[in-house]
Formats: sequence, C-alpha cells, structure tokens
Amino acid sequence: MRLQHYFTIIAIFVICGCGVNEKDIRRYGREGNVDLLVRTIEKGYEEPKQHEKVKLAINQLVKRKEDKVWNYLLYRFDRGFSDDLIRYTLLAPSSVSDLNTLQKQFLQHIKEANYTEAQTWLSIAGGAGIANEEIPVPVQEQLYLTLNTHSRLDSLTKLQQEAEQSIDYYQDKIESARETKGKYFLLRGYIVGQADNGLYEITYFGSRAYLMTTETRFDSRGQFTIWASELMEVPVTLRQEFGGFTQQWKVYREAPSHEIKGMREAMNRISASEDSIEVRQLTIAHLEPVISSQNEAFKTALNRLNSVLEETFGHSNIGVE
Repeated sequence: MRLQHYFTIIAIFVICGCGVNEKDIRRYGREGNVDLLVRTIEKGYEEPKQHEKVKLAINQLVKRKEDKVWNYLLYRFDRGFSDDLIRYTLLAPSSVSDLNTLQKQFLQHIKEANYTEAQTWLSIAGGAGIANEEIPVPVQEQLYLTLNTHSRLDSLTKLQQEAEQSIDYYQDKIESARETKGKYFLLRGYIVGQADNGLYEITYFGSRAYLMTTETRFDSRGQFTIWASELMEVPVTLRQEFGGFTQQWKVYREAPSHEIKGMREAMNRISASEDSIEVRQLTIAHLEPVISSQNEAFKTALNRLNSVLEETFGHSNIGVE
C-alpha cells in the first residue's frame, strides 16, 4: 500500500509537469484511477495544446459512468472549460458526435422527468454558444416555463407535506402529554379516619378506599379535594360488626407539587399542540385548491412542451397522465 501511494505521488508529479502521455491516460482509465484522470483534465484544460489529452481523459472518465465523475465535469464547465471542450464533453456519453446526439440527450432528460438536469444541460450548452443552434429557442422558452410551473408545484407540495408531518408531530406530543395527564385526576371524597401515618380511610361515591398523602395532612373528618393517582388495590377484611367481609379497596396517592406542575405543563402542551394542528389544517385546506390549480398549470405547460417538441423534432417522448 505504501509503495502504491508513492507511485501515485510520482504520477501526480509527472502530470503536473505535463509529462503524461496518451498511454498513461489509457492506463489510468483501465485502473480506474479517477484522481489522476481529474488532475490530467485540471492541468490540461488551461493549455490548448493539451486539449486532445484532456478529451481522452474525459472519455476515460465518462466510461466509468459514475455520478461523481459526471458531476465533476458539470462543475468544471463553470471553471474555464473552452467551448470546444464543453461541446466534446456533452457529446462524450455517445460515440456519435453530431447534432442529433445533443437533441437525444436533451429529450432523454425530459422523458425521464429530470427537468432540473435538462435546465442544467441547457445552461451549460447555452454558455458554450451551442444551445440555440442545437435546441431551438421556442423549445428552450417552453422548457423554462415548464420548469417554473414544476418548481412552483414542487414548492407547494413540499409545504403541504411539511404541514402534514407537523400534524403527526403534534399529535404525538398530544398523545405523550395525555399519557402524563391521564395518570392524575381530581379526587373528591370524605375523610373517614386515619389508618396510619400519611394513610387515610376515605369514601367517595359510596365506595371505601385509602388515600396515601405526600404533602397534605388531615387532622379531622371532612370533605376533601385533591389531585391523585390510582396506586393499587389491597384486600381489606371488615370488622365483625360490619360483617367481617373481605373487600378490595383501591389505594390512591396524592400527587406531589412537582408532579402537579408536570401535569399542568402537559395540559398546556396539549392545548398548544391542538392550536398548532388547527393552524396546519387550515394551511392544508388552503393549499389543496392551489396545488390542484398548479398541477393543472404544470400539465398544460408539459403538454405544450410536448407539442413544441413534436413541431421541432418531428416526434416527442414525453406526456402527462
């Protein structure tokens, strides 16, 4: 691995010295050495005498059919490629370097609904001064109109999706907050007596139970209202004068202050989340007719592009459902 690293450094040094030849470039292609092919292009495109070598390196890169390679070439268009090299690179994916090749590439982007790629391609070709002769102006104008309507439709659709995702998010928050709030309720009853320290016998709605307090203390019988949660059920055997029966009594636990605070915060989250959901539902209701109208506009623009392509090239490869 270390020797290979040294050889790579030496090769790069040779390239920087413009000592690379066609045999070297073909070898880089066979070995898949993308870095050295890229360096050949970067060094050679500045020197017209090296353009034939640059073309060979471009061909070696394009043969690899890697997105990162094609993206690099697209990026390089804005960094000083001559018109000749731009034209050559646009034609590189095909072995036929003629006018029809450019048209086929352009139409293929549209056929696959790669409108942004088609626009990028057109911008690059236009910058090289070849778009107007290869792709007539009416086609370009209709493409830009189609792209604009598509971009608008895409933006509106994303807004709708974001609103829908937000609703899901707030519904999850409500569910979580309700789980917190659902643990507690206002217990209203009557203190019958003290069973133990912090434990009271109570009645509520005709039932008997125990109340375990955490902060409150009772020193007499009487009515009470307290935030509580159900803790458990325990078996209780009544005294003989009450029949000696064994019953299941519920045990309630007083909610301490910090839990009451958390419960009230949960209630506030529920209210705020419900408000947020309502806003987003209104947003979606507003967007639906707008998106429908924009979708029709896009279909109209795309059909018009289809017609222009038929008028210009005698055939068309696109359509709308």
